[in-house]
Amino acid sequence: MINYKSIFISDGQKDTMQFKVLGEYIENDKTMIRFSHEDLHVQIAYKNEDIYLKNNDSLLHLNKNVMIKNDYKVAYGSFVLKTKVLIFEANDAHMKLKYELYQQDTLVSTVYILIGMSDI
Repeated sequence: MINYKSIFISDGQKDTMQFKVLGEYIENDKTMIRFSHEDLHVQIAYKNEDIYLKNNDSLLHLNKNVMIKNDYKVAYGSFVLKTKVLIFEANDAHMKLKYELYQQDTLVSTVYILIGMSDI
C-alpha cells in the first residue's frame, strides 16, 4: 500500500494531493516505487545520488549534489527546468523528497513528496 502526499508551492499558492493506492516497491540495481491513481501514473527510481521522477510522460532527473537541467515535457510542449534537491531520505518504509524547480535562474516551484509504504 502506498500512502502518497505531495505539496507544490508556486507563486505563493499551495496545492496538495493526498491518496492511498496499491503500488510496487522494487529493489534491484536501483530502487523503484510505482503506482497509479486516476490519470496519474508515477514511477520514482533512485540509486546513489540520482533520483528520477516520472509522471505519465514527463520525466525529471534530480541529483542530491548538483542542479540538473531537464527538458520537461507536458501536454502542450516542453520547457527547460533545473532541479535542486533540498532533502532526500528513503528506505523500504518511506520516502521523503523536497526539491526546487527553476526556469533559468528563477525559482518557480518548491515540491514536497512524502510516501509511506506498507503491506496490505
